Amino acid sequence: MEFRVSTNPGQAPRAVAKIASGGELARLSLAVQVCCAATTAPCMVFDEVDAGIGGAIAEIVGRELRGLGTISQVLCVTHLAQVACQGHQQLRVTKLSDGANTRIASRP
Repeated sequence: MEFRVSTNPGQAPRAVAKIASGGELARLSLAVQVCCAATTAPCMVFDEVDAGIGGAIAEIVGRELRGLGTISQVLCVTHLAQVACQGHQQLRVTKLSDGANTRIASRP
């Protein structure tokens, strides 16, 4: 099976695998999850769903994720406040390195 998409008005649909960036793939995945939410698993995980976006589009992505959260548990790794602020709970994870050792720190 092959997914085809037109990423710009007036362009013919082409294979997603050939034309989509990582960020576009993440947003297409979000769109499919939103459309199929009634039949999806009780937990959805999104990573890099905010790649290459900002501003108003990030706010829309955040709202869509929040909507999914009304029927399922949604875990989302994001770098944007517009996406994170839509969540019911946030956890900040920071990668720390002193050149010799790397560790992570997290806090609510």
